[in-house]
Amino acid sequence: TSSSRARLAKVNAHLISYLKSQMPSFSGHAKKQKELIADLAKVFRTVHKTQNLPIGDFPTDLQAFGAKLTELNFTKFNKIKQKHLDQTEQLLSVDIPRLMEQLPRQLYDRSNEMPVNDVAAKMASIATTPPPPPLSSTTSYSRENGGAAAEEEESLPDVPVEPPKPKAANPFAKKAEKAANPFAKKTALVWPPGEKKAEYDALFATFNPNAEGKLDGEQAVEALQSTDLDQDNLFKVWELAAHRGDGMLDSEEFALAMFLVEKVKAGEELPDNLEPDWVPPAQR
Repeated sequence: TSSSRARLAKVNAHLISYLKSQMPSFSGHAKKQKELIADLAKVFRTVHKTQNLPIGDFPTDLQAFGAKLTELNFTKFNKIKQKHLDQTEQLLSVDIPRLMEQLPRQLYDRSNEMPVNDVAAKMASIATTPPPPPLSSTTSYSRENGGAAAEEEESLPDVPVEPPKPKAANPFAKKAEKAANPFAKKTALVWPPGEKKAEYDALFATFNPNAEGKLDGEQAVEALQSTDLDQDNLFKVWELAAHRGDGMLDSEEFALAMFLVEKVKAGEELPDNLEPDWVPPAQR
């Protein structure tokens, strides 16, 4: 029934949210996912107790459920939003029953069905009724002739179409650099992400960089999504770390991205432009 399917969907939502919450932030995703699938019974018991869900609403075939999970990537699951669950519960328990009460009883009560003869007569009446004349974008109708098409046609005025606005320039686009003064004093800038570069490099290697030593678009996206940041902050991190615009991340850009992720998780607001000492050394 629809109610049982709704309860199953609610259980699945909580299961997905729990599996997502158990995944590590950076490395070891595949190992942890295998452990969770191997012990689904424990996962079910935990969600059953923490969310107070009827155990009868959970999937009964653990093996089949586990087989489906092996085809998925837990790190890409969305986190559950309690607001959406509350709205669904309100819809199922209050709104739909109230709507059903307002409908004519004949629509859902088979005890009051229309007699067969009446149905046949109604269908015959519909079948013999001529269709209305087709409407034309250039045909005018008048009240005097009851809606019949007038002899003359009206031409529609030409509406000027506003040309699309040009796309705003990317503030991170490369600009022509002014030649440096050879007599200017040079000051060594300390690169903050460099303090944990070895740790970032080890994580970078787990995402299988290509022959050029870079993460391509798909690998880079997977790496950033594994940090569990929201879409807006991931957009800012990408704009700052991948500002060269080639759609890839080298080891320094990846280290910068992880450095920015940690700042967001510490509650700091990212700037609109990259700080001078944050620029990767190879790009200075």
